[in-house]
Amino acid sequence: MAVAWKDPGLVPTGIFIQSLNDMIDSQGTRLAAVASQVPNVVLCALYGFAVIGALSMGCAAALDRQSSRVPVYTMSVLVAVVLVLIEDLDRPRAGFITVSQQPMEDVAAAISAFPE
Repeated sequence: MAVAWKDPGLVPTGIFIQSLNDMIDSQGTRLAAVASQVPNVVLCALYGFAVIGALSMGCAAALDRQSSRVPVYTMSVLVAVVLVLIEDLDRPRAGFITVSQQPMEDVAAAISAFPE
């Protein structure tokens, strides 16, 4: 910023300041994306709907004794997998699917390698 005040016509300084502002904006967007999660009320509602659906399928399968129960079991497993996947994707730092922080660590290491 001090160099920019001394020579406002200096193009590299303007480009540097613009790229620095873009980096700050990108970091803010990244942090907002990591911090925003599906509210717990929505997850509880999803689990509640899954339980109600499983109970309905179980009651329907119990009334019809001659049909196969494979579709009921298949749907129950599929609903459970979808719910776990939704919850896992919602929390990128933990779970089965994680987002690597290696690119950010590489940039931090590259910046710290520059002499002052």
